[in-house]
Amino acid sequence: NYKDMFDVGFINNSNIALDGGGEDNAFRLSYTYYKEDGVQPKNDFMRHAFSFKGNQDFLNDAIQVGVSVNYAQSESANPPTNTMQTAWFHDGFPRQYDVSKWRDNYKDVDGGVPYPTNTNRYMYTRKSLRWFEIYEEDRIRTENSLLLAADVQFNILENLKGVVKGNINQFNFDTETKVAATSQDRLSNAQYGLSRGQKMLTSFSAELMYNKQFDPGIDFDVLVGTESWSTETASNNASTSQGFKVRDFYSIS
Repeated sequence: NYKDMFDVGFINNSNIALDGGGEDNAFRLSYTYYKEDGVQPKNDFMRHAFSFKGNQDFLNDAIQVGVSVNYAQSESANPPTNTMQTAWFHDGFPRQYDVSKWRDNYKDVDGGVPYPTNTNRYMYTRKSLRWFEIYEEDRIRTENSLLLAADVQFNILENLKGVVKGNINQFNFDTETKVAATSQDRLSNAQYGLSRGQKMLTSFSAELMYNKQFDPGIDFDVLVGTESWSTETASNNASTSQGFKVRDFYSIS
């Protein structure tokens, strides 16, 4: 009956790309969608990704400008926990346990977990706690990532070139956790948590490159440059345990 406890995994992956350009420019724009459903109920992952890369020449190739942008948003829900990884296989399921029946009848008449859950009298309902933990808890994490890069190249003289570059890397996440009460009073061991964070990295650089060939086999190269970078990180979180006044009402306040 273990085959009835798991869902079939599902993967959906698609990509759309557009290429174009002319004599003095070129670009590529793409979008990727990825979705995967895990074998544990309510476990899934979804990702949207956008990408653009292009370059343009100006003044008969005297100036070249390049831009690259990558943005991705992903959401992961309910990663597998010990409930599925350990408890199912090491907690003594009765051989005649009807999975198809009890996976849809894991609540008591008032919507909570049937009690007591650890006696022979309740052999068929004692696993209700495991179903309850899977179907009544939510752990959602959303992430956003932005990568932006730009560079400008200057052909100043025949042997003198300049490059200016800039990069931005921004990442942020939101996590929300809802743990339903499994206590007999339906309230005391519920949990709720929120956490958010972001990180920003920026860098800028400028270079001058000079190359001169005097005689065959003799080259003279000079590179002068400067670079700056910075990193900013911020995060906050709030959570409560044993602080609920109303069942299934998740609020930090």
